[in-house]
Amino acid sequence: MKANKFFLVIIACLACTCLPGQTTITVNNAKPRLDTEGNIVDAHDGRTIYFNGRFYWYGTSYGNTSGFTTDNEYVCYSSSDMEAWTYEGALLPDAPEGVYYRPHVVYNKAADKYVLWYNWYPVLWQGQFGVAVSDEPQGPFRIVNADVQVKNSEIGVGDFGIFVDEDETAYLAYNTIHNHQVSIERLSLDYLSSTMENSGFISKYCEAGSMFKREGRYYLLTDYTCCFCGQGSGARVYMSDSPLGPYENTGNINRYPGMPLPQLADGLFHPYGKQDIAPGDRILIETEGSPFQSITLTLPWGNYRTHCQPDNDTLFHPDRILPEFSLLDKTGEQVLPSTVEIENNYNRLRITIRLEEPLTQSVTLRLDTSYVEKMALAEIELGEGIAFEAFLLHGKQAVIIPAQQAHIMEIPTPSGTVYSWIGDLWGSRPDNIKGHDQQYWSAPLQFREDGTIERMKWVDEWTVELK
Repeated sequence: MKANKFFLVIIACLACTCLPGQTTITVNNAKPRLDTEGNIVDAHDGRTIYFNGRFYWYGTSYGNTSGFTTDNEYVCYSSSDMEAWTYEGALLPDAPEGVYYRPHVVYNKAADKYVLWYNWYPVLWQGQFGVAVSDEPQGPFRIVNADVQVKNSEIGVGDFGIFVDEDETAYLAYNTIHNHQVSIERLSLDYLSSTMENSGFISKYCEAGSMFKREGRYYLLTDYTCCFCGQGSGARVYMSDSPLGPYENTGNINRYPGMPLPQLADGLFHPYGKQDIAPGDRILIETEGSPFQSITLTLPWGNYRTHCQPDNDTLFHPDRILPEFSLLDKTGEQVLPSTVEIENNYNRLRITIRLEEPLTQSVTLRLDTSYVEKMALAEIELGEGIAFEAFLLHGKQAVIIPAQQAHIMEIPTPSGTVYSWIGDLWGSRPDNIKGHDQQYWSAPLQFREDGTIERMKWVDEWTVELK
């Protein structure tokens, strides 16, 4: 399994002696991150970025508030190892009264200035962008323009991310307040204003966009709105060969493709079944690269127990109707050639569908409409030792990491840059102090050969080597 391979790599790194100039660090998502004074880090919905050998964590401090007050404040913490965080203070000590969110700091090489972009509301929800500068990454920052006009300012602006390309050109990925429409816009050479060159709307009803570049491909991650929501939001991945698009939606790395059905893969039989499915329902079966050539379904006795029914004063049991299944390819459209074997026992029915060729990818199991009633499944097997996940493909796609996206953190390692997805776990504080909500920092995102990103999994703790 790829997950096992990932942890083996981590163990191997821990077992070896780090080379000079490298530091092995551990990121823990199961406990609060503390500053050097022992206080819980109160920095949210911003970014963590690497400047000159040090990480800077910019965020909104909420303290003991609802998050919708004028007490919100931008703060900065710094660290050399992502573990010991030093509080650096407020970023905008002279900010005018308003409600502040989403601080993002980047470095402008030409001007040798650190530039802070931020979203604020003199009155909720009349959103606008502000920009400020500083000679030092930790600030304090001086406001240059508290109402920067962008292409869509007239319909209000909200969440955003900022990205600097290899040629030092900067881009703003933001959403409007009206319909939460997401687009990307090129900034001026000094990063203090917009050129008004815009991609056009890429998605609607989304927020918290974050942009990065890897191996010549541009990535925009965003998903549905999440107003301090406890259930979190997804992470839809858009890809393009150009910073202003066009962008293609390549899937969601923070949502299951359907309702997870782990009970069908636990190797245990239940005589009344574990999951009801209806005619036409589809179950997606995903492996992690292990080849398989057959799928065996176990149906329980409970599907066939019936009451006697009168017919011309004669009592009878209806004949059993055996369900029919089809296997579909990864597109969910093409039926795969296969043969079916049926083992009809006293207390269970086993249906084995054999493929003509082995598969190492996802496959979709469909209950055909010839079966006229709902039925229960007890178990699915692919073969001895083959692990898989199963998902019922109808209804809402559940979020995996119950966090709202904030940023994609780039971490320099001896083997190159790795990318960590950062999201705010709203409502995670045990003491009900909003400023103590935890941030989730994902293990390095895993990229396929075509550049698409594999779906995330919750990881309590992970290890990485820094340069």
